[in-house]
This record gives sequence, C-alpha cells and structure tokens, in this order.
Amino acid sequence: MKKNRKAVMIILEAAALVGLAGGFYYVQQKQIAPTTVYEYSRDLKESTVITSSDISQVTVPADAVTSKMVTNPDDIVGKAVDSDVYAGDYITSSALVDAEDVDIFSTMDLSNYRQVAIEVSRQDCVGGNLSSGDRVDLGYIARGSATEGTENLAFTYSTTFMKDVLVYKVLTGSGDEYVNQTDGPVYDEDGNKIQSTPGIVILAVTADQAEEILARQTTGTVKLIGRFDTSEDTDTTGYIMGDYGKVYTYYANPEE
Repeated sequence: MKKNRKAVMIILEAAALVGLAGGFYYVQQKQIAPTTVYEYSRDLKESTVITSSDISQVTVPADAVTSKMVTNPDDIVGKAVDSDVYAGDYITSSALVDAEDVDIFSTMDLSNYRQVAIEVSRQDCVGGNLSSGDRVDLGYIARGSATEGTENLAFTYSTTFMKDVLVYKVLTGSGDEYVNQTDGPVYDEDGNKIQSTPGIVILAVTADQAEEILARQTTGTVKLIGRFDTSEDTDTTGYIMGDYGKVYTYYANPEE
C-alpha cells in the first residue's frame, strides 16, 4: 500500500512539473511572439496629416509593446502628428491628434503675412463663434457725400471689401485668449465655468491687405462677416442708404 502511495505521489509530482514547465514555456512563447506595430516611414513636420505611405509595418516581441503603441493602421491614417516626428519612430497614440484639431498656422509659411487687430463686441465677433483658423469676410461701413449742382448729397453705405480672411487669434479686451463657448459651457480644471468675452480679433493678412484695412479703419468702420465651411465667394454691389453719390476706392501711393 505504501509503495502504491509513493508511486502515486511520484506521478503527481511529475505531472505538476510537466504542467509547470508547459505553463512556463507557454508564457515564454507568448512574450516573444511577434506582434505587429507601426513606425513612421519618413520624417513628418508638426500638424502633417498621415497617409498610408507615411507608415511602415514592423514586428516586435509582445513584451516590447507598450500601451501607447498603435497596432491598428485605421487608428493612424487620417490623423495628424502634434509635433515633428522622424522615420523609424514607433507610432504612439499620444503623438496623434484629429486632423480638424490641427493648428493651420503651424503648417503655413507666414513670411508674407502680417497681423491686423480689429476691436469687436460679441455681436461683431459673429456672436462669439470665432476661433483661430476660421475664415471671415470683411465689411466696411462709412458715410459719404457728393455734390450735384447746388445740391449736397449725403448717404451711408456698406460693402464687402475683402473675402476669405484668416482669423489668427481671438482675444478678450484685456488680451487673454478668448474661450469659445457657443457649443456649450467650458470649465477650468477646478470645475469653475469660464466667463470669456471677445474683444479683439487678429487677422492674418498680406501687406497690401493690411494697408487697406488700416485706411478703412480710419475713415469708417470695419466689421467681420462670418462664413460657413461651405461658403463660396460671391460678388455683391454693396448697399446704400440716403442720397446717392459715387464713392471711389482704389490702390494708389499718394507719396510717389
């Protein structure tokens, strides 16, 4: 009987050792099993939207894969990088942002652009629904006068004089960054509702456009006209109230 018991114990111990060895082998094989991840196939500048040709598939041991490494190409293509990245870098989720969240100015050559500030109220700022990267048209309102014979004509007119202008920044009257809340309340990190009112809109314009805006700001009022994403440029005749007289505007350098 004792011999039988001893034999059973030996068999059980052997089975346990075999099971332990098998489990160890399984875990070891799982750790070194090749896993597919992705890396950049070329250097990309900040805010570049990633295409399928910008990524390469590579395999690494499973235990080398971190939680931030992206293993599904569908989670990569169409996203943008939030900083400069380089060929051979593993693609991680922390480096990817939605394409619509890209800062358009980080991808532009701004060497030929200038900044012009326009004071606004919330109403002037399209109800506060403006953010950096949006585009607006510019309207001009002024009083004019003309003489026909002995008759003096006076009128007020408005015209759209510039279209598809880029909004560089929207600030409050004190110069802080304006927080757009038209889609719903925005809260700070302490849970307090942010109170923010637009006061200044800075436009990114060419030097010629800057000169025209400055001249019109001095002789009349420049207003912002909001655009939809699908808005197309259209020609308008302007609008006149009062006695009619002609107003001429043109590019010229009176100092020549």
